[in-house]
Amino acid sequence: MLVILGSFFFTSCSNTKFLKDDEVLYTRTWFKWHGKKKVERLPYKAYDVVMTGYVRTNWNYILFSRAGLTFYNYLKPSKDWGPRHYLWSVASKPPVLLSQVNPEARLVKMRQSLFDQGHFDSKVSLELRYKGKNKKKVQAIYTLDMKTAYRFRNFNYLSSSEPFDIWIKKSMNKSFIKKGDEYWLLNLKNERQRVSDILRNEGYFFFNPNFIIFDIDTTVGNRQIDALMRIKPEIPEFKKQQYTLSKVNVYFNVNRDSIGLIPMEYDSINNIYYQKQDFYKQKYINRIISIHSDSLFRVNNHRNTEHYINGFGIFKQNEMIYTIDSTKNNALSANLVLSPIKPVTVGLEVNFATKSNDFLGPSAILSVTHANIFHGAEHLSFQLDGGFEWQKASKRRAYKLGLNSYEIGVKTILEFPRFILPFKVPKQSKRYIPKTYSILGYKLIKRVKYYEMSFAQANFGYKWTSDNRLKWKVEPLTFNYITMLGKSQEFEDYLIKYPSVARSFDEQLILGSTYSLTIDRINKHNKFKNFYNNITVDVAGNTINLLFKTKEKLAENAPDLLFGAKYSQYIKITNDFRNYLHISPVQKLVTRVLIGVGIPYNKSNTLPFIKQYFAGGSNDLRAFYARTVGPGSYKKDYSNTNLLLDQSGEIKLIGNIEYRFPITYKLDGAAFIDAGNVWLLNEDSSRVGGQFHFNSFAKEIAVGAGIGFRVNLDYVVVRLDASIPLRHPYKDNGKYWTFSSPYFFRDYILSFAIGYPF
Repeated sequence: MLVILGSFFFTSCSNTKFLKDDEVLYTRTWFKWHGKKKVERLPYKAYDVVMTGYVRTNWNYILFSRAGLTFYNYLKPSKDWGPRHYLWSVASKPPVLLSQVNPEARLVKMRQSLFDQGHFDSKVSLELRYKGKNKKKVQAIYTLDMKTAYRFRNFNYLSSSEPFDIWIKKSMNKSFIKKGDEYWLLNLKNERQRVSDILRNEGYFFFNPNFIIFDIDTTVGNRQIDALMRIKPEIPEFKKQQYTLSKVNVYFNVNRDSIGLIPMEYDSINNIYYQKQDFYKQKYINRIISIHSDSLFRVNNHRNTEHYINGFGIFKQNEMIYTIDSTKNNALSANLVLSPIKPVTVGLEVNFATKSNDFLGPSAILSVTHANIFHGAEHLSFQLDGGFEWQKASKRRAYKLGLNSYEIGVKTILEFPRFILPFKVPKQSKRYIPKTYSILGYKLIKRVKYYEMSFAQANFGYKWTSDNRLKWKVEPLTFNYITMLGKSQEFEDYLIKYPSVARSFDEQLILGSTYSLTIDRINKHNKFKNFYNNITVDVAGNTINLLFKTKEKLAENAPDLLFGAKYSQYIKITNDFRNYLHISPVQKLVTRVLIGVGIPYNKSNTLPFIKQYFAGGSNDLRAFYARTVGPGSYKKDYSNTNLLLDQSGEIKLIGNIEYRFPITYKLDGAAFIDAGNVWLLNEDSSRVGGQFHFNSFAKEIAVGAGIGFRVNLDYVVVRLDASIPLRHPYKDNGKYWTFSSPYFFRDYILSFAIGYPF
C-alpha cells in the first residue's frame, strides 16, 4: 500500500514546471529493428548499437514514476551539508534534458557503429516524439534496418623490403582476421596493435600501429571483402631501426628535469644504476626489472616491469622514461622513476548483525599495516577484532537468555613479495608477484548459556598468479587448535542428547593443508559475459598419520591422539561458480552455484565445528537467519530447550539468481531468489532427516526471495536486502511452501551488509 501511495504521489507531481523555456525533459529511448519494437533474438554486435543510443532517464521502474526527479525538485534542502542533504543527494536525480542527450549526435554514432561492424549498407533513422501540453517531454525512436554483415574472403600481407618484414610474416598465423569472419573494425585495430607489439618486442622502439594501413575491397560480390595489410610509406628512417638499451637507471622521487643529474650507485650483478636511498632494499627491485642493458628493447619486458612493481603496493606511481643515448648508435637509456607511498595505514571495518535468537550487536576489525616493514615490500598487519551481542525484547520468543555474548581476537599477518622455498622455482611469471605469507591468530569466544572456547591458528602458505591469469593459493601447513574452556549444564545436557554435535565440539587439533584455484575471467570477445570459479581442497590428518605411530593410534576403538589431543582427519572440497550476464547496458543477471562436501575418515566421525558447512544469512539464503537452515529436513524442537545452536552439515548446495538494475543516481536495486541447504554425510539418530539421499534431497531445498537496495558510495557498496522464505526444507503444518502461512508477510528478514553477496 505504501508503494502504491508513494507511486501515486511521485506520479502526480509535475516536474516539467521546473524546466526553463528552452529545456525539454527526455523521457525514453525506443529501438525498432526492421520495423518492430521487439525481436526474439538480436546478434551480439547489435548491443553495441543499443549502448550507443541508450540513455538512462529519470524513470524509476520500481515506483513506476520519476521519483528521483521529484526528490530533486520538491525536497531539495536549504543547506548544502548535513545528513538531510546527503540523503537528498543519494535519492535524487537531476532532470535528463534533450539538449544533454543530443539524439542527433547519437544517430551519427549508431550509423558509424553499424558501419564499423560490417553492416555497410544498413540504415538508421530518428523520430522525436513530443508529449505534454507544452511539449516539454520527448521520446526518441531509432529505427534500424540492419543488413547482413560483410565477411572476409581473403586477407593477406603485402611484403615490403623493410628489415622487420620477416617478423610480420612469421606471425600471420596468429592474426585476429581469418577467412570467413565478419568484418569488424575492432579486429582491424587489434591486428594493428598485435603487429606493432611484435615489432616493438624485437627492438623496434618507435614503431606504432599508425604505421599499418589496410586496403579494403568490397566490390568482389556476395557481401565479401578482400583485405590487404601493408606498411605505410614514408616512415622516418630512425623509426624503422632496432634499438638496444645502453643503460638502466632507477630513481626515487625525482622529476624529469633531474634525470641524469643525480649521483648513482652501480649494481654490477644486474647491470643497473640506481639512486641511493633508505626506503627500499635496492636488490629486490633490481632483481625483478625485466629490462636489461646491452639487450634489445622489448615491450613485453617493459610492461612486465611496470606491472610487477605496481604489485609491490608501496609505490603510488612508477614511470618508465626512455631517452636516446647520443653516445651510441640506435641506443636508449631506460629511466625508472618510483614514488613511494607512506608505508603505515590504519583501517576500521564495522558490522552490525541480527540473529534468529533475537540477538543483535556490532562487531569491528581494527587493523594497522606496515607495507614495507623490512624495506623489501614485506607487509606486516596487526588486526584486532571483536564484537558483542545482546538479546533484544521479543514478542514472539518465549525464552530469555538475558546475558551478553562476545568474541575477541587478535591476528598477525606477515607477507613477503616473493617465494621463500628451500629450492629454486624453475619458471616464475615475470608479470605477477608471488607471495609467501604466515598467519598467527588467537580468538576467545563466549556464547551465553552455551560455552566458552578458544581458537588458536597458525598458517603458512603461498599465493601467486600464473601468466594465464589463474590464481593459485597453497597452504602446506595449517594449524588450528580448539579448546573448550567451559560449558553450561544446559549445553552439556544438549550434547548428551546430540552426540554427533558433541563430537564436533571436542577439544581438537587440526593439522593439514589447503589448495585453492581461482579463475576470474572476462570474455574478450563478449564483454557482456564473464565468470568466476573457485575450487578449494582442505585436507587434514594425513601428515600426522604418516609421521606418528602411537599406541593410541593403533588401538581400534581409541580416538587418534597427538600430545593428548584428538586430531581431525578429513578431506573437504568446495566449488563456487558465479556467472555475470549483462542483459542490457545497465542491467545484469548474476547466478551462483556453490557445492561443497566434507568427508571425515579413519576414526574421525564428523568434521570439526569450524570446518562444517552452514546455510542462511546475508550471503547465501537471505530469507533465513544465519546458520539456521538444515541439516536436510531436520527441524529443531525448541519446546524443551532455549538453546539455538548453529545448524551445520558436511554437504552444502546453494543456488542463487539475482537481477541487478539501476533506480536513481548512486542507488541500484536487486530482485533475487536463493535456494539450498546443508546435509549430514552419515545418519544421525538425534537429527532425523538430516542425512543426504539422492532420491530425496530435492524435497529438502529451502527457497527464499526478496528485493534489495545497493548504495554505491564510490569506494564501498552498502547493501540492504529484504526477503521472505517461500519454502521450508521440512513440512510445516503439512506443507513445504509458506504461501498459506499466516506469518507469510511477517516472517521477512532484513539483511544489512557491506559489498555484494557474490
